[in-house]
Amino acid sequence: MSQARTAVPRTLRQYRQWLADKLLPAFYDDKQAEFEDPLERAEDEYEDITSQIRNSFEHSEFWQQFSANYDHYNSEYASKNDYGLFLFPTPPKLLVKSFDSLINKTFRKNVLENPNRPLEPEEGWYLPNNWYEKINDIIRTRIIVKYLDGVELMTSAIASIAAGCSLSCESPSFEGKLTGYYAVHFIIPYESEISKVPYDTERKKSLVEIQIMTQLHESIERLLHKYYEEKRVSAGVETQEWYWNYASDQFAANYLGHILHYADGMVMNIRERQKRHGYDYGAL
Repeated sequence: MSQARTAVPRTLRQYRQWLADKLLPAFYDDKQAEFEDPLERAEDEYEDITSQIRNSFEHSEFWQQFSANYDHYNSEYASKNDYGLFLFPTPPKLLVKSFDSLINKTFRKNVLENPNRPLEPEEGWYLPNNWYEKINDIIRTRIIVKYLDGVELMTSAIASIAAGCSLSCESPSFEGKLTGYYAVHFIIPYESEISKVPYDTERKKSLVEIQIMTQLHESIERLLHKYYEEKRVSAGVETQEWYWNYASDQFAANYLGHILHYADGMVMNIRERQKRHGYDYGAL
């Protein structure tokens, strides 16, 4: 891709237009593309390809083993603690990142977090030919456990299944952010066979993200997701004033996450103390 200098889009709306006008046409140079919006065409292809990737991963040895063992993890934990491990009784679903969320993320990677702008990032533009293998959460799922010790248990379980299936995933990332976000992330490289029109196939590399978090953090993350998404695509330099601005939404949102992580830890602390003293702590 050319390193040609161009005006930097400052808003998400400007970026979508810039993407359609400047970068995407290079991928769609056939005659049909002359009569299409390149962004709409990219969205159609994205939905088709991600649907196939998700279906392929659902039938993978890794996911089949995890799903088959789900009840076992729950019952084994319950036998030791008198209550279940998971918030939900069935394995989580594999989700596909929406196209709008994908474009938001490429805006951050191509523009907001790109020190080379208006030139391309050091690792190149995030575009349809590479975003499946460069963006780590296009296919993703979230395992929600009731308590903090369940995070460690499932981290070990996922690592063990991945090793047994010869998946070269990176070591789990124990996320603890200033914004109050706490979770463990697994990024699993996966290659699937994608059907192409009319009668062809190709091998497509992608990354599947598995998040593991407690129910307290899942609740607050779900509640504040839209707020964080809007902050991520806001142009301009982030200030540190929110540390002291107790009336701001950012102060409340960020510190609430830290408070809940402390609460998770205190629940575990009380449980362990009661267990040591032989108390019947029940489903605390």
